[in-house]
Amino acid sequence: MSTNTELLRPVTQITIRDILTRPLFQHVSLIGNDKSLTRPVSWVHIIEVTQVKELLNGNELILTTGIGWHDDETLSYTFLQQLIESNASGLCIELGTYTSSLPESMINLAKEHDFPLILFHEEVRYIDITQDLHSFFINHYHYMLKEIENVSTALNECLLNGKGLFALLKEFHRLTSLHVFFVPIQGDSYFFPPLSTKQQQNFINEWINKQSSLPACSSLCKPVTILGHHFADLIFYSPGKKITEFNELAADRCATAAAQEVMRTVYIEERKRYEEEAWVHDWLQGAHDEEELTTKLMELHPGVSFTEGSICVIDKTSIQVNQQSFESYFIQKSMVARAYFEAKKILFIPAILQNFIVYVLINTAGNPTVSFPQRVYECYKKLQKTEQEGQAKMYEQLAFGKFVTSSRDIQKSFCTAKETLRIQQKIGPMNIPFYENLHIYRSILQMDERGELDDFINEYLGPLLFESSDKSRVLLQTLQTYLSCLGAKQETASSLFIVRQTLYNRLEKIEELLGHDILENPKRLSLEMALYAYEYRFGSFNLNNK
Repeated sequence: MSTNTELLRPVTQITIRDILTRPLFQHVSLIGNDKSLTRPVSWVHIIEVTQVKELLNGNELILTTGIGWHDDETLSYTFLQQLIESNASGLCIELGTYTSSLPESMINLAKEHDFPLILFHEEVRYIDITQDLHSFFINHYHYMLKEIENVSTALNECLLNGKGLFALLKEFHRLTSLHVFFVPIQGDSYFFPPLSTKQQQNFINEWINKQSSLPACSSLCKPVTILGHHFADLIFYSPGKKITEFNELAADRCATAAAQEVMRTVYIEERKRYEEEAWVHDWLQGAHDEEELTTKLMELHPGVSFTEGSICVIDKTSIQVNQQSFESYFIQKSMVARAYFEAKKILFIPAILQNFIVYVLINTAGNPTVSFPQRVYECYKKLQKTEQEGQAKMYEQLAFGKFVTSSRDIQKSFCTAKETLRIQQKIGPMNIPFYENLHIYRSILQMDERGELDDFINEYLGPLLFESSDKSRVLLQTLQTYLSCLGAKQETASSLFIVRQTLYNRLEKIEELLGHDILENPKRLSLEMALYAYEYRFGSFNLNNK
């Protein structure tokens, strides 16, 4: 189907008015008005019982002889009330066999709710009516699916022509007459039919603040999701009409096509940025002075000045992706990461080094209410949630370097990010993997690099380490808990889930091996540092992690 084809024949919902055109309804009388004739009908159902709420899904045309309520005005009124509350489409009643006339209260209730009552004045075969209407519904549904397929074909051709998102929305409007608005989380919005700049801004503000003025029955929203990330909303509006099942199905096709178009566009843009950011390699090695960096940033990212920044590093060798697929995997991950960081007013510049993936993060918020490190942390937590079971993990051990206020110090942030990563690789993932949160591990890392760490551990913890493996772990864990509880024995016993006498026995053994001055500074501080150093070197001695 060419995108230049004639408009689709309108696909409207079957209504009571359509039902009354069927041959078996030629001799009925109607209690209702024009509004009642517009009620949609999706199925037909025969009901002779009086309790019906659990039997209906909505939009059913009900057939009955009235045998269940014909002599009881109260029961007939309740029966009709249940149909109205269940959103039934209308009620067909055969007069004569069981019911000769309808109570006035029932008629008034139907009129009050624009609910049609269709009266057969002679005996009818409900089996003939249901057979005819079921065929009518099925044929209508097949026709609707055919037109939906035509919509899909037209949208796919539009995608292949590469004319962009606006052309796609324009074609969808031409095919369905629905107004369609594309409102992304970040970036430009598109409206078709076009709105004035002021109207667009008003609509976007209303939508962001969840105060849309569009009637709920005449509009619907479909999310545009790419790689599991919510990139935009597609809002569909049918002026003066209710959204139909056809509208819903067509909107699904449009959302899928829009996601494909956005994915293609964003992927191309991300790849282009990746190729342009090769200069970052030299920046991380300290090859540019501050003036050159300022010029380069302004050239590639107009309006950005360096006020605060940090480096995030990821161990490239730990990612289980084959070399042929790695670049595509990296670009897809960067697309999602960019959306998160830029939403928090953080310029995102990714790069690949020999052993690392690097994210250069630069604060672009003028007067933020939330600090730059806090916004970086919020993005980090979101990225962790994007990891899926059965897929290669990339964000298990992100590491952030020192937060710096000068572009020439970005190399220092890079070096400290690598230190943070090395420590995580020793002790496991940190809750807040920032260099500023390493604290005592920074000193431990320096001791390790000077080759002094093992001697330090042995000097302070050596006597405990000569015990059996399990006994050593028990004593090390007890000592660490005792020191962290500032020598409070009851709190220590509770933390270890042991009775106080057991704790006393362990502390007696520890003091026998290490001395009775374990709570006195500076020995206490040295013991605590040695315990952290032991975990850094050999892993956790916590019995719960054994």
